[in-house]
Amino acid sequence: TLTGPVLFIGMAETAVGLGAGVFDEVRHQHPESVYLTSTRHPVDGTLLCEFKEEHSHATDHLIYLPDDEEKRRRVTNARTLVLIDDEATTGNTFINLLSALRNTGKLQHIEQVIAVTLTDWSGKALSERSTLPVTSVSLVSGKWGWTPLPDAPVPDMPKVNVTSRGEWDIQGKQSWGRLGMLAPAADLGHEVSVHKGERILVLGTGEFVWEPFLLAERLEAAGAQAFYG
Repeated sequence: TLTGPVLFIGMAETAVGLGAGVFDEVRHQHPESVYLTSTRHPVDGTLLCEFKEEHSHATDHLIYLPDDEEKRRRVTNARTLVLIDDEATTGNTFINLLSALRNTGKLQHIEQVIAVTLTDWSGKALSERSTLPVTSVSLVSGKWGWTPLPDAPVPDMPKVNVTSRGEWDIQGKQSWGRLGMLAPAADLGHEVSVHKGERILVLGTGEFVWEPFLLAERLEAAGAQAFYG
């Protein structure tokens, strides 16, 4: 049972769309729900917390408080916290996020945590290290291991761990998800018209994946052969 308000958090970048899909399905049973995403792109808003995804190529995450009063109320009064990511390896990222949220002093009512992943290799790491009751839900779970190669060459990685504005401003709305959502924001591409049977590929990129997915669904419903990637 999810006691409301329920705060859903989708992890950038991979689980932004996955988290939105989970939220969109569950919110009908739990009207007092709100969805937030972590982000690596600063926006004009109130920063709630920062945390690390230590094994990632880009470790830094930002989470913002919604600027809308009702969204912010649901966040700060949340009693159930649902964390969504594509996979859990050690559980460290979720633990880091829980610690960062606790340190804000703004989420004082959380009673339980639900961790939702496609694949979970972390065992009971999250529940054993969390001070709150944790339920883990995944499509696949198990264990993994490897044999280290002492002479493995060190890869030359580009600098991608950035949480700052780029050289050029991104055009268009940048607040979706990052400042909270109560319902799907399906306002992309209303000017696009299709013919029945027309083949169309819709591509999302980075953290911008949910609205393109909804656009692909809408084009398919209008008769197109819509593909999404």
